[in-house]
Amino acid sequence: MKRTAFALSLILAFLAVCSCTGGGSAESVESISSEIRIDDPVTVRLFDSYSFKDAEQTLSAARKSISVQPKFDFDVQVVDDQTLCIIPAKPLDYNTTYKVTADFGKIAGASGGRKSYEFKTLAPVLLFDYSKLTGYSGVDDKYHVDVEISSNESLDSKYLESGFSVRGSDAAVTWVHSEDGRNHTVTVGNIPAG
Repeated sequence: MKRTAFALSLILAFLAVCSCTGGGSAESVESISSEIRIDDPVTVRLFDSYSFKDAEQTLSAARKSISVQPKFDFDVQVVDDQTLCIIPAKPLDYNTTYKVTADFGKIAGASGGRKSYEFKTLAPVLLFDYSKLTGYSGVDDKYHVDVEISSNESLDSKYLESGFSVRGSDAAVTWVHSEDGRNHTVTVGNIPAG
């Protein structure tokens, strides 16, 4: 009876140790980026009971295991023994929710379970400067207005133009974009008087 009780206590102690070190837990991720700019990496931080042992082995396992939807090309970088970054190959789309799926415990060399985590890209910060309504020289009853749009990050001209519209008139809209994508001018012309 004593041997059975002793064996049972050893088994229970072993199971307790395994669950504390991540061996039996399905949750290995302490935190993952929730909101990022379009050119930021996604940072994955493991709980203290997990750690990446071998950087090369971790990178290989991560590249095979991690999937992202909507899909984009990425690389993986090990920052320290509990943190890795998913680095997009090119800037992501604005205002988009992505889902990262992986078994980060397995990537760390333990068991964990395949889980999904979401993160969202932020909208760009835009500054607007409107000019006064200005008449055309030599043309009566037609006006135009210029809008200067600037941002501290490079913006895709298609992104800006797709979100801009003029309703209720036959106004003509023209765009001028700087080479670096940080400054944009939209002119709304042919605005009728009244």
